[in-house]
Amino acid sequence: MTADEQHAVIGKAYADLKAAKDKLRALNLAAQDLGIQLSQVGNALATKPYTVGLNGEIDMPTNLGSALLFDRKIFDANRFRDLTNEIRDTMVLIQNLEHKLA
Repeated sequence: MTADEQHAVIGKAYADLKAAKDKLRALNLAAQDLGIQLSQVGNALATKPYTVGLNGEIDMPTNLGSALLFDRKIFDANRFRDLTNEIRDTMVLIQNLEHKLA
């Protein structure tokens, strides 16, 4: 392998590492957002379960106060699985690239 080819391989590995780290940051933000939403649902269920419902699927009696409505999509188990799997896969990719560049 020539020096130019080695530099190209190293440059690509650094570019791939930067892209993977950017992707991981975005995935972590998505996981944080999901966690906040699930925490809000959990807190509402723990404190005032009679006020909790899904958007468009509840008729809240006015004497019980205001409803805390959540989107049905936050309960998507496939989304949870895919997000956490992708985070793990990206972390492994970053570790492999860092090892390759060390």
